[in-house]
Amino acid sequence: MSEPLLEVVGLSAGHGDAVVLEDVSFTLERGEALALLGRNGMGKTTLLTTLMGLTRVHGGTMRFAGRDLTAMPTHARARAGLGWVPQEREIFPSLTVEENLTAVDVGGRWSLKRIWSMFPRLKDRRANMGGQLSGGEQQMLAIARALMLDPALLLLDEPMEGLAPLIVQELFRIIREMTRSGDLAVILVEQHAHQILPLTDRALVLERGRVVHLGDSAPLVEDPHRLDRWLGVAGAPTLGDMPAETTP
Repeated sequence: MSEPLLEVVGLSAGHGDAVVLEDVSFTLERGEALALLGRNGMGKTTLLTTLMGLTRVHGGTMRFAGRDLTAMPTHARARAGLGWVPQEREIFPSLTVEENLTAVDVGGRWSLKRIWSMFPRLKDRRANMGGQLSGGEQQMLAIARALMLDPALLLLDEPMEGLAPLIVQELFRIIREMTRSGDLAVILVEQHAHQILPLTDRALVLERGRVVHLGDSAPLVEDPHRLDRWLGVAGAPTLGDMPAETTP
């Protein structure tokens, strides 16, 4: 059996002395898409930033493509194939769309031609400055720029937050194309759980920094009321009241 792309075992991490994640364990195969779910403040963003080396690890291990990530600096993780699109996007506002992309081009699988094909809106605006784009267009640019670094794993932190419905639909199309390509693993944090589950292979739910569910996405798509209860819909039991559930 081949080694997983990402293996997280007993991970505890947080900010300074404050522990946010406790005993988190999961694996991710090459080309697999994972929905990372949970109510606000439950550790989803902290898990992504921990994978990128931006928090303090209190215990456990992280391995990526056979290499120990635990003490690896952030820039080395990016070179190793970890791509990250934070909520803040962090594009270069004083560069054009095309310059934002070519500035980080490593000559991998994601050429400008492939980017323009997936993001036709960016192609139309390739001469515009990053700061002139709408919020949705900046989000597309942030994703496209991360792809130009040729990642094996892309971390997306609430990419649809605060965007107009038409842009959200376009981003879902783009994410669907990425998750079905088979050559890119994705961990996707998103509040629109019912919309992203059909795009992912498995789902991981966090409650107070702990894994309370890890399993295939399909059963949650077929039984949305079960997911609603886990995500703390009014009148339903909270995640903390329910036993952890794991499938191999």
